[in-house]
Amino acid sequence: MYLEAVRRYPVKSMLGEELTESEVTERGLAGDRARAVLDVATGKIASAKNPRLWRGLLTIEGTGVPGDEELSTLLGREVRLIDVPPEGAEFERSVPERVLAEGIEAEVPHTVGTLGGASPAGTFFG
Repeated sequence: MYLEAVRRYPVKSMLGEELTESEVTERGLAGDRARAVLDVATGKIASAKNPRLWRGLLTIEGTGVPGDEELSTLLGREVRLIDVPPEGAEFERSVPERVLAEGIEAEVPHTVGTLGGASPAGTFFG
């Protein structure tokens, strides 16, 4: 097996970084998805898996995230960058086939996922 690149995503659903080395635990790369964006209005974790609301996340470098006010402006919603998930934190995942069929702006059905706890590697938002 040949490993071409190792990428880490410090903030869930934002752009990542290429690494030359990293500690790896049973939960993944150290520092991968160590932070996430919380939608203040809904209490849910922002996820690019719901592209109608959160596609803007994919334009932001996870290694140089702006402050909450600027981030809220960029995303068009009041958000906070967090490093500890709230109890029972959830995110929405649009049904991919419906997004492809109806377009990124369409309101399509979604499933709700629940986030796990922190890992020794610091991965909170897998």
